[in-house]
Amino acid sequence: MKKIIIVAGVVVLAGIIGAIAYFTTVKNGNSGAVYADALAACGSYPNGSVQDVIETDRIAIKLPKGLYPNQSGYLPFTTASGTAKASWVSNAGPVGAAYGATSDCWAWYYEFDGRGEVDLKATSSVAGVPEYDVRFMVAPVYGNSTIEYRNDEYGFIFTLPSDWQGFTIATSTWHGTGDEACPANGCPPVTGPTILIRNPQWTRANSWQDIPIEIFTHSEWSAVTSGTLITSAAPIPPSELGSNAGYVFALPPRYDYAFPNGWQEVEAIIASGPLTTFAPGTVPTTSSISGIPPPAGAGTVQGSVLLGPICHVEQNPPQPQCAPRPYQTVIKVLLAGSSASIETIS
Repeated sequence: MKKIIIVAGVVVLAGIIGAIAYFTTVKNGNSGAVYADALAACGSYPNGSVQDVIETDRIAIKLPKGLYPNQSGYLPFTTASGTAKASWVSNAGPVGAAYGATSDCWAWYYEFDGRGEVDLKATSSVAGVPEYDVRFMVAPVYGNSTIEYRNDEYGFIFTLPSDWQGFTIATSTWHGTGDEACPANGCPPVTGPTILIRNPQWTRANSWQDIPIEIFTHSEWSAVTSGTLITSAAPIPPSELGSNAGYVFALPPRYDYAFPNGWQEVEAIIASGPLTTFAPGTVPTTSSISGIPPPAGAGTVQGSVLLGPICHVEQNPPQPQCAPRPYQTVIKVLLAGSSASIETIS
């Protein structure tokens, strides 16, 4: 019992010392710098910051004891969006005294799971010390478990996490106008295709964030980047995802500003660089599933699909009426060692 009282007394004393130091700097007009220095000395995340983490990540969180003497217990995390949550890791050390703790700094280890945003808001018992507020953006783990959407018409592959299995494709149209004076009969409309990759959880009653891919010719994209073709009311143009010899693929500005379900996950997918391009109608330079390059060199494969045997008993010499017959079917061309289809012939 005496040991507990002594430790508590040390914490209270540290709080008093921290409060005296803090109010001294407030009086001198330098409280912000001293506060930030105190966080930095403990290796704390900057107050008011947003941190990106991956689900199942375990990270150390530290706070100065002098400024937050009351935060010796579990930290107050709350889910801000999605399914994101933070759980205390017990095998990293006691609450507040985990690995990395010092006489001046609390330390905890927390594991982040789910997807979305989780907030840490820690208040101080020291008057005048601001609330410690940090948001953690939790993104999914993809690893090697991915699926792909392949579009041969325009020449691109888009890699998705495996839990998008069952995604659907919808189409839309982008509309553009020029910024120059139009004739009396109006400006001719400029339009182009938009591919929407739709989350398998999407329903009409409960919509989820689509992945919209606007498709431009190179001349259209040149007009977009020069400002002579306006495709949105936003003050910024679409952002390029990639291009091939025929097309430029772009993300519309402010595509997720309605913040529907799953918008954080889509942002994480986009940030992973999921687009691979190839010349329409040709083999892509890599498969976004396996990363296996196409065979070296180039060439042509010819052949026929035949159905046989036709007769129940084959004879030698063969009988003309028993010869194999042409058979109409669908042929899929695969990369060696991969299940990725690179061409379908019918």
